[in-house]
Amino acid sequence: MIHSIGIRASDFGKLESDQLAKIVRKNNLNSVQLPLHKAIKGIDSISDYIAKETLQMIANHFKRECVSIAVLGCYLNYAHPNKRIREQHLETFKNHIAYANDLDARVIGTETGSVLADYAFHPDNHTKEAYLVFARSLEALLIEAQEKEVTIAIEGVADHIIHSNKKMKQIIKDMQSKYVKVILDPVNLLTSDNYLMQESVLKEAFDLFGDDVLIVHSKDFRVQENKIIETYHGTGDYNFSYLVEAVSSSSQSIDILLENTNVKDLENILTLFQ
Repeated sequence: MIHSIGIRASDFGKLESDQLAKIVRKNNLNSVQLPLHKAIKGIDSISDYIAKETLQMIANHFKRECVSIAVLGCYLNYAHPNKRIREQHLETFKNHIAYANDLDARVIGTETGSVLADYAFHPDNHTKEAYLVFARSLEALLIEAQEKEVTIAIEGVADHIIHSNKKMKQIIKDMQSKYVKVILDPVNLLTSDNYLMQESVLKEAFDLFGDDVLIVHSKDFRVQENKIIETYHGTGDYNFSYLVEAVSSSSQSIDILLENTNVKDLENILTLFQ
């Protein structure tokens, strides 16, 4: 079932938290994905230490506008080839685990990274070795998450280590933790080989791990020179009616979060989900 329709907060730009919460609500949205360093003025880097008082102030601004923080974003490369940098990324994520409780965030979200430092695709991303590097990183993060009772939500991407529905099912099974859930971005899982089967890709996800899907990212796409190009809602080839049907049919309560959004056209975009 659809729990809320929200947006990636940084699509409105970088604002004071009270302004951001108000503009989200003004646009008839009631949840956000919040990458703190991209969305909140005064937070300049993902690795900045953020005081508890600041986090509670941000949380209060969103609560006042009845906007929930569905996802606290901490998207870094947890399979970085430089072990020292990888450890730094893990420490940043652990800090965000602590922030999640102060912000009353539903989950803390991340993608799964690449064997390349710049997060780009490499064939080795789809190997057992790369999978094990990420799995070990996730295991280390889960020690902290379970202690603080914070849910980590993993987002699959066709170019990354968790690159398919079957790989997502594998990491869920291997972790064996109620604190691992899923951010499902259907467009992220499309390639030049499977984009004509987009409905089947989405159905497979719900068949394999639908009970673990808490968040769905929504965006549009088109194919150009045999590549998937992300585009604004309603300007591409994504089947939003099928997406709405799949989410509505789920027994899980799911937040749909808009990405790559033309905020000037939000009124029309929201009609896609009615």
